[in-house]
Amino acid sequence: MAEHWVKIMETVSVPDVREGGDFPLNRGTQLIAIGEEVCDYVLPNIKPLPRFPRSVLDSLCAEGKAEILKQL
Repeated sequence: MAEHWVKIMETVSVPDVREGGDFPLNRGTQLIAIGEEVCDYVLPNIKPLPRFPRSVLDSLCAEGKAEILKQL
């Protein structure tokens, strides 16, 4: 299972497949992405974030809105 440390470079909203609707991620947020297709996201030492597809994270990275800092 792939794990990546990710930094959000600008405030975005992502779809929440667990709860429905959108969830905002603020600029500067760092999180850990766990999984291949639909990822679990956690903030270090805080609560779990919504689940959203890995393709969303890939798109954010391609647009410069997120950056993968390292693979864990």
